Amino acid sequence: MQLIAHWVNDLLEVAAAAGDLALELRPKSRASAKRGPAGVVTEADVAVETLIRRELQQRFPRATIVSEETGPLTPPGPLTFYVDPIDGTVNYYHGLPYCSVSIAARSVDCTVAAVVHDIVGRVSYVAEAGQPPFLIRRDQHSIASATPIQVSETQQLRDALLITGFSPDEHGEARRSARFLPVVLGMCEDVRRFGAASLDLATVAIGRADGYWETSVGGLWDVLAGAFLVAQAGGRSLVYHDQATGRAAALSSNAAIHAELAKATEAQFAGYDLFEAMGAA
Repeated sequence: MQLIAHWVNDLLEVAAAAGDLALELRPKSRASAKRGPAGVVTEADVAVETLIRRELQQRFPRATIVSEETGPLTPPGPLTFYVDPIDGTVNYYHGLPYCSVSIAARSVDCTVAAVVHDIVGRVSYVAEAGQPPFLIRRDQHSIASATPIQVSETQQLRDALLITGFSPDEHGEARRSARFLPVVLGMCEDVRRFGAASLDLATVAIGRADGYWETSVGGLWDVLAGAFLVAQAGGRSLVYHDQATGRAAALSSNAAIHAELAKATEAQFAGYDLFEAMGAA
Protein backbone atom coordinates (compact mmCIF):
# COMPACT_ATOMS: atom_id res chain seq x y z
CA MET A 1 0.00 0.00 0.00
CA GLN A 2 2.82 2.39 0.71
CA LEU A 3 4.17 1.85 -2.82
CA ILE A 4 0.80 2.67 -4.34
CA ALA A 5 0.51 5.82 -2.21
CA HIS A 6 3.98 6.81 -3.43
CA TRP A 7 2.78 6.49 -7.03
CA VAL A 8 -0.22 8.68 -6.32
CA ASN A 9 1.85 11.45 -4.75
CA ASP A 10 4.36 11.37 -7.59
CA LEU A 11 1.70 11.33 -10.29
CA LEU A 12 -0.09 14.22 -8.63
CA GLU A 13 3.09 16.30 -8.53
CA VAL A 14 4.05 15.49 -12.12
CA ALA A 15 0.57 16.15 -13.52
CA ALA A 16 0.25 19.46 -11.68
CA ALA A 17 3.68 20.64 -12.89
CA ALA A 18 2.73 19.62 -16.44
CA GLY A 19 -0.51 21.57 -16.16
CA ASP A 20 1.35 24.68 -15.00
CA LEU A 21 3.69 24.44 -17.99
CA ALA A 22 0.77 23.98 -20.34
CA LEU A 23 -0.89 27.14 -18.99
CA GLU A 24 2.36 29.06 -19.39
CA LEU A 25 2.73 27.99 -23.02
CA ARG A 26 -0.89 28.33 -24.10
CA PRO A 27 -0.82 31.96 -25.40
CA LYS A 28 1.60 31.00 -28.20
CA SER A 29 0.34 27.47 -28.82
CA ARG A 30 -2.03 28.14 -31.72
CA ALA A 31 0.74 29.45 -33.95
CA SER A 32 2.56 26.12 -33.68
CA ALA A 33 -0.48 23.86 -34.22
CA LYS A 34 0.00 21.23 -36.91
CA ARG A 35 -2.27 18.37 -37.93
CA GLY A 36 -0.56 14.99 -38.09
CA PRO A 37 -1.67 11.34 -38.25
CA ALA A 38 -2.63 11.35 -34.56
CA GLY A 39 -4.42 14.71 -34.67
CA VAL A 40 -3.42 18.29 -33.92
CA VAL A 41 -0.05 18.75 -32.17
CA THR A 42 1.45 21.96 -30.81
CA GLU A 43 4.89 22.78 -29.48
CA ALA A 44 3.25 22.83 -26.04
CA ASP A 45 2.20 19.16 -26.40
CA VAL A 46 5.80 18.20 -27.06
CA ALA A 47 7.22 20.39 -24.27
CA VAL A 48 4.72 19.12 -21.68
CA GLU A 49 5.33 15.51 -22.67
CA THR A 50 9.09 16.05 -22.37
CA LEU A 51 8.60 17.35 -18.82
CA ILE A 52 6.40 14.38 -17.87
CA ARG A 53 8.82 11.85 -19.34
CA ARG A 54 11.78 13.41 -17.54
CA GLU A 55 9.99 13.50 -14.20
CA LEU A 56 8.64 9.96 -14.45
CA GLN A 57 12.00 8.56 -15.55
CA GLN A 58 13.68 10.21 -12.55
CA ARG A 59 11.14 8.74 -10.13
CA PHE A 60 10.66 5.36 -11.85
CA PRO A 61 13.83 4.65 -13.87
CA ARG A 62 12.80 1.08 -14.75
CA ALA A 63 9.28 1.93 -15.90
CA THR A 64 8.05 2.04 -19.48
CA ILE A 65 6.34 5.21 -20.72
CA VAL A 66 3.75 5.05 -23.49
CA SER A 67 2.79 8.56 -24.58
CA GLU A 68 0.83 10.28 -27.31
CA GLU A 69 3.49 12.31 -29.06
CA THR A 70 6.48 9.94 -29.00
CA GLY A 71 4.85 6.55 -28.33
CA PRO A 72 6.61 3.82 -26.32
CA LEU A 73 10.40 3.79 -26.11
CA THR A 74 10.19 0.09 -25.19
CA PRO A 75 7.30 -2.43 -25.09
CA PRO A 76 4.98 -2.21 -22.04
CA GLY A 77 6.66 -3.78 -18.99
CA PRO A 78 5.86 -4.67 -15.35
CA LEU A 79 5.19 -0.97 -14.65
CA THR A 80 3.96 1.15 -17.54
CA PHE A 81 2.76 4.75 -17.57
CA TYR A 82 0.26 5.85 -20.22
CA VAL A 83 0.55 9.59 -20.77
CA ASP A 84 -1.46 12.18 -22.67
CA PRO A 85 0.34 15.49 -22.10
CA ILE A 86 -2.54 17.66 -23.31
CA ASP A 87 -5.85 15.93 -23.88
CA GLY A 88 -8.16 18.24 -25.80
CA THR A 89 -5.44 20.02 -27.77
CA VAL A 90 -7.90 21.86 -30.04
CA ASN A 91 -9.77 23.20 -27.00
CA TYR A 92 -6.43 24.12 -25.47
CA TYR A 93 -5.07 26.30 -28.24
CA HIS A 94 -8.47 27.91 -28.93
CA GLY A 95 -8.66 28.97 -25.29
CA LEU A 96 -11.61 26.75 -24.37
CA PRO A 97 -11.25 25.74 -20.69
CA TYR A 98 -11.63 22.00 -21.23
CA CYS A 99 -8.28 20.24 -21.53
CA SER A 100 -6.25 18.03 -19.24
CA VAL A 101 -3.10 16.09 -18.43
CA SER A 102 -3.76 12.36 -18.16
CA ILE A 103 -1.43 9.80 -16.55
CA ALA A 104 -2.25 6.17 -15.75
CA ALA A 105 0.05 3.66 -14.04
CA ARG A 106 -0.43 0.05 -15.08
CA SER A 107 1.19 -2.90 -13.32
CA VAL A 108 1.40 -6.07 -15.41
CA ASP A 109 -2.20 -6.38 -16.64
CA CYS A 110 -4.23 -3.90 -14.59
CA THR A 111 -4.32 -0.18 -13.93
CA VAL A 112 -3.31 0.68 -10.36
CA ALA A 113 -3.18 4.49 -10.16
CA ALA A 114 -4.27 7.49 -12.21
CA VAL A 115 -4.41 11.26 -12.28
CA VAL A 116 -6.44 13.46 -14.59
CA HIS A 117 -5.45 17.10 -14.09
CA ASP A 118 -7.78 19.85 -15.33
CA ILE A 119 -5.26 22.31 -16.80
CA VAL A 120 -7.38 25.47 -16.61
CA GLY A 121 -9.41 24.61 -13.51
CA ARG A 122 -6.22 23.44 -11.74
CA VAL A 123 -8.08 20.50 -10.21
CA SER A 124 -6.66 16.97 -10.09
CA TYR A 125 -8.82 13.84 -10.04
CA VAL A 126 -6.82 11.09 -8.37
CA ALA A 127 -7.34 7.35 -7.90
CA GLU A 128 -5.38 4.38 -6.58
CA ALA A 129 -6.30 0.70 -6.49
CA GLY A 130 -8.45 -0.25 -3.53
CA GLN A 131 -8.99 3.31 -2.32
CA PRO A 132 -11.79 5.86 -2.88
CA PRO A 133 -10.84 8.44 -5.52
CA PHE A 134 -10.76 12.14 -4.75
CA LEU A 135 -10.23 15.57 -6.23
CA ILE A 136 -7.71 18.09 -4.98
CA ARG A 137 -7.35 21.71 -6.01
CA ARG A 138 -3.96 23.06 -7.05
CA ASP A 139 -3.92 25.61 -4.24
CA GLN A 140 -4.20 22.82 -1.67
CA HIS A 141 -1.04 21.12 -0.48
CA SER A 142 -2.30 18.16 1.50
CA ILE A 143 -4.05 14.94 0.48
CA ALA A 144 -5.96 15.25 3.76
CA SER A 145 -7.75 18.29 2.32
CA ALA A 146 -8.97 16.37 -0.73
CA THR A 147 -12.66 15.81 -1.51
CA PRO A 148 -13.91 12.24 -2.12
CA ILE A 149 -15.80 11.66 -5.39
CA GLN A 150 -18.34 9.08 -6.52
CA VAL A 151 -20.50 8.31 -9.52
CA SER A 152 -24.13 9.34 -9.84
CA GLU A 153 -27.13 7.36 -8.60
CA THR A 154 -29.15 7.54 -11.84
CA GLN A 155 -30.88 4.19 -12.25
CA GLN A 156 -32.15 4.14 -15.82
CA LEU A 157 -30.66 5.05 -19.18
CA ARG A 158 -33.70 7.17 -20.09
CA ASP A 159 -32.80 9.56 -17.24
CA ALA A 160 -29.06 9.61 -17.98
CA LEU A 161 -26.89 12.45 -19.23
CA LEU A 162 -24.20 10.90 -21.43
CA ILE A 163 -20.94 12.14 -22.94
CA THR A 164 -19.40 10.98 -26.20
CA GLY A 165 -16.74 12.12 -28.64
CA PHE A 166 -15.31 11.65 -32.10
CA SER A 167 -12.29 12.96 -33.97
CA PRO A 168 -12.34 13.86 -37.66
CA ASP A 169 -9.88 11.72 -39.60
CA GLU A 170 -9.28 10.18 -42.98
CA HIS A 171 -11.00 6.93 -41.97
CA GLY A 172 -14.41 8.57 -41.57
CA GLU A 173 -14.79 7.68 -37.90
CA ALA A 174 -16.70 10.90 -37.17
CA ARG A 175 -19.31 10.04 -39.82
CA ARG A 176 -19.52 6.48 -38.51
CA SER A 177 -20.06 7.68 -34.93
CA ALA A 178 -22.64 10.23 -36.08
CA ARG A 179 -24.76 7.46 -37.60
CA PHE A 180 -25.17 5.85 -34.18
CA LEU A 181 -25.78 9.06 -32.23
CA PRO A 182 -29.53 9.42 -32.95
CA VAL A 183 -30.11 5.89 -31.64
CA VAL A 184 -28.53 6.67 -28.28
CA LEU A 185 -30.14 10.13 -28.12
CA GLY A 186 -33.53 8.46 -28.36
CA MET A 187 -32.76 6.29 -25.33
CA CYS A 188 -31.31 8.79 -22.81
CA GLU A 189 -31.98 12.26 -21.44
CA ASP A 190 -29.28 13.95 -23.55
CA VAL A 191 -25.74 13.64 -24.92
CA ARG A 192 -22.81 16.06 -24.73
CA ARG A 193 -19.51 16.29 -26.64
CA PHE A 194 -16.76 18.33 -24.97
CA GLY A 195 -13.56 17.25 -26.74
CA ALA A 196 -11.28 15.76 -24.05
CA ALA A 197 -11.84 12.08 -23.23
CA SER A 198 -10.01 12.01 -19.90
CA LEU A 199 -11.99 14.98 -18.53
CA ASP A 200 -15.21 13.46 -19.91
CA LEU A 201 -14.50 10.36 -17.84
CA ALA A 202 -13.62 12.43 -14.77
CA THR A 203 -17.00 14.13 -15.18
CA VAL A 204 -18.66 10.71 -14.94
CA ALA A 205 -16.49 9.78 -11.93
CA ILE A 206 -17.60 12.89 -10.06
CA GLY A 207 -21.27 12.24 -10.83
CA ARG A 208 -21.97 15.22 -13.09
CA ALA A 209 -22.73 12.87 -15.99
CA ASP A 210 -23.94 9.28 -15.87
CA GLY A 211 -22.04 7.57 -18.68
CA TYR A 212 -19.52 7.92 -21.48
CA TRP A 213 -18.73 6.04 -24.65
CA GLU A 214 -16.33 6.75 -27.49
CA THR A 215 -14.63 4.76 -30.22
CA SER A 216 -11.51 5.50 -32.23
CA VAL A 217 -9.77 7.71 -29.68
CA GLY A 218 -6.08 8.30 -30.35
CA GLY A 219 -4.74 5.62 -28.01
CA LEU A 220 -4.91 4.04 -24.58
CA TRP A 221 -3.34 7.17 -23.07
CA ASP A 222 -6.63 9.01 -23.77
CA VAL A 223 -8.91 6.77 -21.72
CA LEU A 224 -7.08 4.53 -19.23
CA ALA A 225 -6.73 7.08 -16.42
CA GLY A 226 -10.27 8.38 -16.69
CA ALA A 227 -11.80 4.91 -17.00
CA PHE A 228 -9.95 3.87 -13.86
CA LEU A 229 -11.31 6.93 -12.02
CA VAL A 230 -14.87 5.93 -12.89
CA ALA A 231 -14.34 2.36 -11.70
CA GLN A 232 -12.78 3.44 -8.41
CA ALA A 233 -15.64 5.91 -7.88
CA GLY A 234 -18.14 3.04 -7.93
CA GLY A 235 -18.79 2.72 -11.64
CA ARG A 236 -17.85 0.29 -14.38
CA SER A 237 -15.46 0.77 -17.29
CA LEU A 238 -14.53 -1.27 -20.34
CA VAL A 239 -11.43 -0.18 -22.26
CA TYR A 240 -10.86 -1.53 -25.76
CA HIS A 241 -7.87 -1.52 -28.10
CA ASP A 242 -7.32 -2.08 -31.81
CA GLN A 243 -3.87 -3.65 -32.14
CA ALA A 244 -3.71 -2.97 -35.87
CA THR A 245 -4.26 0.79 -35.66
CA GLY A 246 -3.28 1.50 -32.05
CA ARG A 247 -6.56 3.30 -31.50
CA ALA A 248 -8.69 2.76 -28.41
CA ALA A 249 -12.29 2.93 -27.25
CA ALA A 250 -14.07 3.06 -23.90
CA LEU A 251 -17.45 2.57 -22.27
CA SER A 252 -17.92 3.84 -18.71
CA SER A 253 -20.93 4.44 -16.52
CA ASN A 254 -22.22 4.70 -12.98
CA ALA A 255 -22.80 0.88 -13.04
CA ALA A 256 -26.59 1.11 -12.64
CA ILE A 257 -27.09 1.98 -16.33
CA HIS A 258 -24.11 -0.04 -17.59
CA ALA A 259 -26.01 -2.95 -19.13
CA GLU A 260 -28.41 -0.63 -20.97
CA LEU A 261 -25.63 1.62 -22.24
CA ALA A 262 -23.52 -1.34 -23.36
CA LYS A 263 -26.44 -2.77 -25.33
CA ALA A 264 -27.27 0.60 -26.91
CA THR A 265 -23.69 1.13 -28.13
CA GLU A 266 -22.40 -2.41 -28.73
CA ALA A 267 -22.36 -2.14 -32.54
CA GLN A 268 -19.86 0.71 -32.35
CA PHE A 269 -17.26 -1.45 -30.60
CA ALA A 270 -17.12 -4.10 -33.31
CA GLY A 271 -13.52 -4.82 -34.29
CA TYR A 272 -12.02 -3.81 -30.94
CA ASP A 273 -10.45 -6.22 -28.44
CA LEU A 274 -11.18 -5.82 -24.74
CA PHE A 275 -8.04 -4.43 -23.10
CA GLU A 276 -9.22 -4.08 -19.50
CA ALA A 277 -12.47 -4.38 -17.57
CA MET A 278 -12.64 -2.22 -14.44
CA GLY A 279 -15.11 -2.11 -11.56
CA ALA A 280 -17.44 -4.69 -10.07
CA ALA A 281 -19.48 -6.70 -12.57
